[in-house]
Amino acid sequence: MPSNVCVVVYKPSSGTWEHADKDLVSGWSGPAIVVEGNMYVLDQSSGTRLMMWVKKSREWIAVGRLSPLLTRPPCRLGAIGKSIFVKGQVQFRLMCLGQEMLKD
Repeated sequence: MPSNVCVVVYKPSSGTWEHADKDLVSGWSGPAIVVEGNMYVLDQSSGTRLMMWVKKSREWIAVGRLSPLLTRPPCRLGAIGKSIFVKGQVQFRLMCLGQEMLKD
């Protein structure tokens, strides 16, 4: 994350704002969502990769990468229960007389 970016955390119990930890901020490069107490970020800097923040080791780990044939950035995240949904632009591949055509 660029050095000119500021991430703050709101603490409802005290009604105060604090700066987020640098290690958490360092890997936060896209839309984020929390599922079952775990924070996930969709890193779209080179393809589409789902990252998870591991509190204990204070690091981001890759959970999985989406095929560029499924979606392409910009993408959004949503969650229902334990499932994470990724919404992005779809690429349709059509075969026409032996040539592959890409439809945006």
